[in-house]
Amino acid sequence: SERPAVEADLPWRGLACEERRELPYAGGRELVLGKSGLPAQYRSYFTRDNTAIGTEARDFLAEPMTFGEKDRPSTAQDFRFTECGPCRVRWTARSRTADGLAVRVEGSLEFDGFCSFGVYVEPSQGEATCAPQLAIRMPRNLARYQMGLGRPGGAFPERLDWRWDVSLQQDATWFGAPHAGMMIRLKGANYVRPLCNIYYKWRPLNLPESWGGGGIDIRTDASRASVVARGGSATVRAGSPLLYGFDLYLTPFKPVDLRRQLSDRIHHFGQKADKVDFGALAEKGVSIVIFHHNTVWNPYINYPYNDDAKPYLHAIIKAVHDAGGLFKLYYTTREISQNIPEFFAFRSLNGEVMFPRDASVKGWPVTNSRGPHPWVREHIGMDVLPAWRATANFKDYYPPKLDLAVITTPETRFDNYFLSGLEFLVTRYGIDGIYIDDTALSADAMKRARRILDRDGKRRLVDNHSWNHHNPHAGSGSSGLIYLELYPFFDRLWRGESFSPRSPADFWLVEMSGLCYGIGSEILDYNQGGSWNGLVFGMTHRHGYRNIDPSPFWRYFDQARLGDSEMLGWWDDACPIGTSDPEVKATVYRRPDGTLTVAVANFASTAKTVTLSARSSLGFTPKTLARLPAIDRFQAEGSRPWQQPFDLRPQAGCVIELTK
Repeated sequence: SERPAVEADLPWRGLACEERRELPYAGGRELVLGKSGLPAQYRSYFTRDNTAIGTEARDFLAEPMTFGEKDRPSTAQDFRFTECGPCRVRWTARSRTADGLAVRVEGSLEFDGFCSFGVYVEPSQGEATCAPQLAIRMPRNLARYQMGLGRPGGAFPERLDWRWDVSLQQDATWFGAPHAGMMIRLKGANYVRPLCNIYYKWRPLNLPESWGGGGIDIRTDASRASVVARGGSATVRAGSPLLYGFDLYLTPFKPVDLRRQLSDRIHHFGQKADKVDFGALAEKGVSIVIFHHNTVWNPYINYPYNDDAKPYLHAIIKAVHDAGGLFKLYYTTREISQNIPEFFAFRSLNGEVMFPRDASVKGWPVTNSRGPHPWVREHIGMDVLPAWRATANFKDYYPPKLDLAVITTPETRFDNYFLSGLEFLVTRYGIDGIYIDDTALSADAMKRARRILDRDGKRRLVDNHSWNHHNPHAGSGSSGLIYLELYPFFDRLWRGESFSPRSPADFWLVEMSGLCYGIGSEILDYNQGGSWNGLVFGMTHRHGYRNIDPSPFWRYFDQARLGDSEMLGWWDDACPIGTSDPEVKATVYRRPDGTLTVAVANFASTAKTVTLSARSSLGFTPKTLARLPAIDRFQAEGSRPWQQPFDLRPQAGCVIELTK
């Protein structure tokens, strides 16, 4: 809301203030700052179906964000930009609260929609007691969904009172709508990235000195909703400011590429795989193959460039490329195999790379419930966290070998090792991307990874899998919130391990589909269950995983040209077709020829009898026939009057076509 001090370095240099309306369309979002240094408005230009950036602005905030005592926010005194570059802008602002506390805000906004705020509070002299709050208020129509603070992704709550408990991996919440949302993560000066997955209790969150005595309150009324973060009563002294830090992530990060989502077809090779016929897979429609670790081509966890598998990995990559496919493999941080040559060198770095186990924490990870493997005990000791353990047994190719891993420390120089390995895989092996399982990577490291993958202009992909962190072993957190900072750099999600396919539709939308953040996803279920549920989000299973075959749906996508369609999801008020039951959802794909393909799914645990209805004038009459296209093994060809009631079993569905 003020002219930056250094215009020459800005993307909008030379434009008058009123002409800056052209800027948001490059990234779909606009952040307006108040003189307090806090957001005065966040605007989203994403279309309702989140597949494009439009021209209509949606104001996410009902009023500017405020920081200060309840109903007595600080008053602005000074604001200036300190850095204005094409990828990041920084600023600082000074204010004073009603009771005389000095407030200094240091903020930054990066190109991916990540905002970091440090709010420093201190008295001008002596000491004082403060209990400030950060208030975010939004129009009620945009407060539709929420995730975090102990709640799985779902409908926005009418009321929520959350308090800190660092035994739980809960310090953040996302809220909003698919086309305009926001995540906030609270931080203190003592913040460290916790361990993820089942290792959380060995390095949990630190209780922030500032926010730690308070919590987050969510309230709604008829016109607006509020998310208010409160700090506990704290004593602050002159010369020792107290930091109330928080990060904001402005979502969605990018439009969903529906064509890519429906035309990229993945075969996922699970563990123990040692044979592949990509030609046969291509006939099924597969265009991308992913190789897990503990396969003949990738035997050791996070060490894919090993000498044992080298000739076989080179050969399979060439075969996939010769057949026109893309090749990806499992490669992440979080744990390292004892097979890497630098293993003992890393051991010598006093915990910088190998995470030092806190012996005061009782027990061992469930993957090693009796403690480390004897080899680890003998050669490394007991002061590490044991992780993956297996024997890579591919004796027809190379001798069997133990593969034993230990947990690594997040955000260290080990990120450089991981990134150097990634560069080696790209330049020496020619991979087309990586499959990242639960990871310790920060957003900064992931940006560097994308630079490595993208710098020569070839299409390379990153997808992310996460086990369900809504689990006591993982601190009852949310996978989505743990990794949201990495979402701008992912192409796909693959959620579902330890998730129930019988989860409500709201949960599928917020936590599993990726649509609220601008990325697609696949279904992860250990059988063909969930196929119909996934279709209302443009999701199918991965081919081959647990012998699942989604190719009949792929053939229908091609036949119906769904990738060239406009997707109008059940969550979108503009979706033209509704159902008579709130637990049965219908998503419409408006095809280029005007035909409507309607994907219907019953998310209830009981059978339903439902009727379709038009939410707008579509030109249909009661005699209009709904055609049921044949989908091998899933649906027989047929037709019926489009408003005739029909029955759906639990987790079942159908695809119908409507033509004027």
